[in-house]
Amino acid sequence: MSEEEIEKLRMEGMASMQNTPVKRKIEIIDTLATYGEKGIPAIQDILNNAMSQTVVDYATETLNRLKKE
Repeated sequence: MSEEEIEKLRMEGMASMQNTPVKRKIEIIDTLATYGEKGIPAIQDILNNAMSQTVVDYATETLNRLKKE
């Protein structure tokens, strides 16, 4: 995955809830996670901007898992 693709997913993941629903944000986090360390900063940005507790919890769990790998 190119840096451009990661950035596109990061921006979509950080968009407001009405632009990007929770289900899609989780899909984005999953996609970014497949790229290991390269995806961590983007997932962190999504976490930092999350307004949904579901997204916060999922992003936190994903980051913890990636950091252990």
